[in-house]
Amino acid sequence: MAKDFKPLVSVCIITYNHEQYITQCLNSVIAQQTNFDFEVIIGVDASVDRTAEVVADFANTHPTVVTALIQQERIGGNPNYMLVHQKAQGKYVACLDGDDAMLPGKLQKQFDFLERNLHCAFVAHKTFKVIGEQSTFSGVSPEVDYPTSVPLDYMILNYLWFDHCSKMYRRSADDFEFGDPIDFEIHIEHAIHGDIGFINEPLGIKRAVENSITDVSGSRLDELITLTLNGFDRAAALGVNPGVVNLGLCSYCFATAIGFAEQSNEERSLFYLQKALDLPCHKKPLMRLTGWVNQYTPWGFVTLKALSRVRTLLHKIKSTGPSSEVKQQWSDVQAFLNKK
Repeated sequence: MAKDFKPLVSVCIITYNHEQYITQCLNSVIAQQTNFDFEVIIGVDASVDRTAEVVADFANTHPTVVTALIQQERIGGNPNYMLVHQKAQGKYVACLDGDDAMLPGKLQKQFDFLERNLHCAFVAHKTFKVIGEQSTFSGVSPEVDYPTSVPLDYMILNYLWFDHCSKMYRRSADDFEFGDPIDFEIHIEHAIHGDIGFINEPLGIKRAVENSITDVSGSRLDELITLTLNGFDRAAALGVNPGVVNLGLCSYCFATAIGFAEQSNEERSLFYLQKALDLPCHKKPLMRLTGWVNQYTPWGFVTLKALSRVRTLLHKIKSTGPSSEVKQQWSDVQAFLNKK
């Protein structure tokens, strides 16, 4: 890199078998207009398609900005994440996966947010959700607006969800020993150092791809649930109030039970429902989720019919489909998706 190149932001990308999407991903980063320098670090985890070739060519085209870390043997998603993020030089670090993309203005808006809000350890934003190679629009995540900034307790109590590709964090907060966490646990580690900021505007594209490292179906879903439960344990170990941890854990288990009930998976639904009911604080989260606590007793189960009704109540807004405003926003970025 040139001697006078001092990036204030490091964009860290992990990728595996993303040949169809990696060019769009990288172009969306390089196209960012900023008043600061940024670097791009890409970790390719021994892809068996042409991802490594595409990334190497891109690094050769942009040698000052782009660093490619190409593995010849598979090391796994978490080690790849750790390797890439340890190379970051910037004051702030932006996260991205090789099948996702940034929208114009993302880096500048997140940089400006963290410069203004010194109490925040990181900032996230909404994303447009798309499916597969055809980029079929499936909505905005999260669907609701979040507060501009919240403390760690709020995130744990509400299992605050946002996509990995929407996050920019202060590199000074990246001081924990990396084991085998997922996004939720990493968010907790970062949020020990400050509040969580949020921009209620879609600034990125999150793609769901079958059999990708970001695919959360099947056995991968069970693994992610287990790792999320580990995140609550980690929060307790870091000194978060036990009452807050238990309430958040209880709410998460209820929500997981409802999700499996919606899929007609009675065994898994009852398993997580019992896990929630075994906690001493289960009444309050159930009231928060349903508004009618009389549907259960501590000695029995909420019926699957009741769970289905709860799910309908919780996501009633989904039945109306995307709002006209969201549809217009999506229409405005479709041309961006079609760029080669």
